[in-house]
Formats: sequence, C-alpha cells, structure tokens
Amino acid sequence: FDAVLWPTAAQRDAIQERFGASDVHIVVPNAVPAASAVAPLAGRDPNQVVMLNRLAFQKRVDHAVRAFAGVIRVLPEARLDIYGDGPLRGEVQALIDELGVGSHVVLRGSTDDPGRVLDHAAVFLSTSRHEGQGLSLAEALVRGCPVVAYDAPFGPAEALAGGGGLLVPNGDIEAMTQALVRVLTDLDLRHRLSVEAVEAARRIEPEHVMSALAGAVRDVLARPSRRV
Repeated sequence: FDAVLWPTAAQRDAIQERFGASDVHIVVPNAVPAASAVAPLAGRDPNQVVMLNRLAFQKRVDHAVRAFAGVIRVLPEARLDIYGDGPLRGEVQALIDELGVGSHVVLRGSTDDPGRVLDHAAVFLSTSRHEGQGLSLAEALVRGCPVVAYDAPFGPAEALAGGGGLLVPNGDIEAMTQALVRVLTDLDLRHRLSVEAVEAARRIEPEHVMSALAGAVRDVLARPSRRV
C-alpha cells in the first residue's frame, strides 16, 4: 500500500511494533461534527449515567452493570440508562435481575437521537474491551458530556488526552465504581470535564480532520508509488 490510515496513534504504533516502522502508516481520526450548542450542567440530570453501544461481547456491558451496583450503594438516586441492542441483551437483563438493580439500570433499546440522550446525561460510560476510536465516546465529548471509560486499547486514552473524562484501569470494576461516584458527586469536577470535553473534541471536527487527510494525501502523492 502507498498509505494506511489509522484513527489513533496507538493503533499505528501497535502495527509498527508488530510489522516494523514504515511511513505508509498515517493517523487521521474519524470526524464528528461539533454540536450547535452544548447543554449546560443545570439542564442535565445529575443522577443519570448513559451508555450508547451494542449489547455485544466487545462492549463488556456486564462490567457496567456490576460497577453500577456499587454506585447505587453510595448514591441511591443514581441511574444507568443503556441505549443500544444486540445479541447479549438477554444475558445483560438476566444480570440486572440477578443483582436486583432493575430500578436503577434499564435497557432502553436503540435510539435515533443520541444527541438528546447525551445532552441530558451527567456522565457517559464506556466499558469496552477495545475501541478503534470510539464513535459514541467522541460524540459524548462533542456534546460536553463528561466521560468515564476503561483505559482499553485503542481509543479512550487518546480521546481523553486533552481532558473531558476519567480513565479507569482496564477491567477494574471497583475502580470504575469509584470513578463514577466521584464524578456524580463532584459538581466542580463535572463542570471542568464538560468544558474540557468540548475543547478536546475540536481535533475531530470535520474541518480539522479533512485538513489532516488532505495533508496525508499530498504527502503520499509526492512519493514514488510502492505498488508495482
């Protein structure tokens, strides 16, 4: 190939570690348009945490349910609304029932208005095993919704490098509980993370991404083709 695009530097680095360094590997994130307006904290539900993802193995939603069981022991008013559907819906609902958290954790099914969901929530939660970039996480940042996410390969750490959320050691359910409680109970922290989120999302606005992509194309076209 003359060029291979990766949405994160972490993915590029992992590939180069495996196959060797090469200038064909170029980092250009996927673009997410900026929101026309960012909902203020006063307009958000201070007790609501949301997820937007498939109910599938990769997303590790069972960790979210288990972590939230710990959250509601500290914050009885807290709620987790899980938007999305998938093959593990039955298993996730069974876990909710088993832990007795059905009045706090609800599977909402699919939504055609994720922006509205993110504008209303206090926190966006991600428990994925891995993410290429993480579209819903990026959408949360754009909407100024603070993020709590596992530090899983490859997207979350890069997305939150400029602030906007808290990273939790990958797979640590207790640490996830503590991080959620911290953000839900600290209004000043939520405000800071919300401001940081919007600023961090500027790097994935379409005009910036298109500029990076155009630069990558120019560089590739200026080199001799690798193809024969």
